[in-house]
Amino acid sequence: MPAFTPYLVVSLLLSSGLLLFSVSAAATEPKDSGHDAHKEKVETRQYINLRGGASSANLNQRPEVCMEGSPFAMLSVESCGTGNGIWHHDSGTEMMHVRLKLKVFSLSSGPMLFQYGVGAGMAELQVAADDPGIQFGTGPRGVETAGAEGSMFLRGLLPLTKAFELVGDLQTGTAYLPSAPELIVPKSAWQPFVTLSVGVGY
Repeated sequence: MPAFTPYLVVSLLLSSGLLLFSVSAAATEPKDSGHDAHKEKVETRQYINLRGGASSANLNQRPEVCMEGSPFAMLSVESCGTGNGIWHHDSGTEMMHVRLKLKVFSLSSGPMLFQYGVGAGMAELQVAADDPGIQFGTGPRGVETAGAEGSMFLRGLLPLTKAFELVGDLQTGTAYLPSAPELIVPKSAWQPFVTLSVGVGY
């Protein structure tokens, strides 16, 4: 756990700093008395997005790819990983995530919309090429294990057209993987992570 402390400190500082910036930017923005402008901001809604970026949990130099869908305005389902077992079979430590994300609140600043929220789900840590399925123990080869995770995120949305937005997402969290010390490359049961990704949404 101590080896990951810098990741947690940096991620918390970044998340807090960006949140304070978005709050202050929204607070200093001139109020628009026009009903249509206010309505347009309130109705900003994204249904799906695809992002790419980097995660501190991936040590195999592969980018993190995330796909997120929002069946409800405040709730979304997200899957993130490097695609091990799908479009590559590289060795090296990496983590896959499947989570629910709850938007706690949103703030507008000019054309930008900032969203802050929390997430909960499952993470799977791999230290070699992926085996099929999800392993909550260590699997037949002892190369992967899964467990619960919690996270928080800060996101910025910038409209590109009437239907599409540029998306930036900063996320930090911790996974608890009780079998991680038993892997062929032993790891801590607590696995903090920081992820920064950018993409396009609809």
